[in-house]
Amino acid sequence: MAFGVEQAKRWMNIANDHIQQQKQYLTELDQAIGDGDHGLNMARGFQEVVEKISSTNYEDLGSLFKDVSMTLIAKVGGASGPLYGTAFLKMSLALAGKKEADDKELIAALEAEL
Repeated sequence: MAFGVEQAKRWMNIANDHIQQQKQYLTELDQAIGDGDHGLNMARGFQEVVEKISSTNYEDLGSLFKDVSMTLIAKVGGASGPLYGTAFLKMSLALAGKKEADDKELIAALEAEL
């Protein structure tokens, strides 16, 4: 089965659901070594992501993941916004112009994030 824009939107929605459910736990983990805002920042950022992508029609995966990237960079504070944003930016470059990705292309895009 090919991975297309609708599957990517669903993936981001599922990620957001999990982050929203675990934001307190993520914040508690961050309190031990940081300023204690990681869960709140990630929850805010991914909520913005799903709002952005749900209101936008995308022609290809690259443009969707570029919006994910730019939203995370703009809305997630600290080091996490640029870190996650850059990962999704690299994924967007790997999938630029692709309406769908097969398994090999998706794996290559995920590896590009590393």
